[in-house]
Amino acid sequence: MTTATGSGVLQRMTQRQQPDAPDVPLTALRAVRLALARGAQTSIGLPVTVGSVAEQALPLDELLAEFTDELLLISLTRDGAICGILACDAGLVAAAIEVMTTGKISAGAPDTRSITKTEGTLVQPLLRALLDELEETTARTSLDGWTRMVGLGPRFTRCRAASFDMTAPIG
Repeated sequence: MTTATGSGVLQRMTQRQQPDAPDVPLTALRAVRLALARGAQTSIGLPVTVGSVAEQALPLDELLAEFTDELLLISLTRDGAICGILACDAGLVAAAIEVMTTGKISAGAPDTRSITKTEGTLVQPLLRALLDELEETTARTSLDGWTRMVGLGPRFTRCRAASFDMTAPIG
């Protein structure tokens, strides 16, 4: 019995000490990547690997010029007012619906048509989970608190509609 204990002590003394893993601070971009992966997995069981996340500051008109009417555009609201926009492409919407209905993602590319109202409704749990995860993962980042009390609002049918609804009132 003492031999086993003694050899355990000797083994621990002779092993090379492993350095502590460095504490890598969570950036806002990493928090967004993590939130999307977690939200997709927990809400609908969709395994997502986020290849890249980019941060860009643009005036509203330039931002909306980047969007197309084929995207799912959902307004984000806080205290009854529109405070942002969430855009999803057909690939994410198709993958989410396929996982929810068949349990797997087909190998083919998604259709290039506009996303229907029904499809937009079906992905609401994923989008809500994304916002919830963003609130959790963005703590202590530059986005801390931004998604607090943010809800999913009505869908924008066209980019032009988003431009009108998101314009700040004059006066």
